Amino acid sequence: MAANYELRCELHGHQEDIRAVCVVDDNVFATASRDKTVKVWKAEGDLGFTPMTTLVGHTHFVTAVAWMKPSADPRFPSGTVVSGSRDKKVIAWDIYTGAPVYEMEGHEQQIMDLDVSDSGEVLSASVDSSGRIWQGGECKQVLKGHEGSVLAVLALPNGDVLTASSDKTIKQWQKGVCVGTLTGHTDTVRCLAVLPGVGVVSGSHDFTLRVWTLDGMGISELVGHTALVYRVACSASGLIASASEDNTVKVWQADGTC
Repeated sequence: MAANYELRCELHGHQEDIRAVCVVDDNVFATASRDKTVKVWKAEGDLGFTPMTTLVGHTHFVTAVAWMKPSADPRFPSGTVVSGSRDKKVIAWDIYTGAPVYEMEGHEQQIMDLDVSDSGEVLSASVDSSGRIWQGGECKQVLKGHEGSVLAVLALPNGDVLTASSDKTIKQWQKGVCVGTLTGHTDTVRCLAVLPGVGVVSGSHDFTLRVWTLDGMGISELVGHTALVYRVACSASGLIASASEDNTVKVWQADGTC
């Protein structure tokens, strides 16, 4: 029987639509908006959240946000938020003072997605058809090989990196070198997420999600959305949540059961 979900709370504070969300823990999360800001929210009371910090510094829409875990970088012993924008910049912030610490420049077009590895590497995906790997504010590697915009990037537990593109493929990278290409989607691959104990999940403009092993083998196809799949996230217990342009969020088992 399908689980029943109820609205917990509704948050107001941004002046434009929200483009990305990053969960830090049960009590803190961050939002990125077309109003050019990032807001960090903390739990207040049993159900609500209140803004803790507003991060101001981007000069265009903020399109991506990610969390760097504590001590992954010595500059951020308590962890931090990293954001990417249509202004082509990636910024790592001091979330307590609201000041930018690292401003990472190099992409030629807007940033579409971010992730942060356990070792503190910041991964960025861009419309310029490339991914980049940054450490300590400096670009270490440029990932080139896609024939279209790179829309998603993902750090894998084994240290590899995945990128997903409008060219309908997912590429796997080891130390900056492409070691494999995953094919199967019939339209733009928009999002990626690690599925603990299994592999990864991808979401596409072809209305489907696919589950893959870390070796690139397809396990299942999740069919049910009636429009583009924009975002996917996975729980530690193995549930998959997908957000679509069909105005729904679906919760799945890895075998495709919704």
